[in-house]
Amino acid sequence: MTSDKWATQRVEFCQLVGKSADPARALAAAEDELGEALGELEEVLAAGDGPVRLDDGGDLVISPLTVMMFVVTP
Repeated sequence: MTSDKWATQRVEFCQLVGKSADPARALAAAEDELGEALGELEEVLAAGDGPVRLDDGGDLVISPLTVMMFVVTP
């Protein structure tokens, strides 16, 4: 898509996906979402028995079932 075409469709697209068309606001919102997600991940890792955990060597371990939730199949 050309930048000119994107400029005419950006506002409509952003409305459809629920994001701000203003780059500064969109970036701030993404940073907030990331901070929240990382906070939730830290809680799961601290519990040590969730679908995502750290092993004795400090490596991230993700259960196969959790991985399958994010696999896209045709």
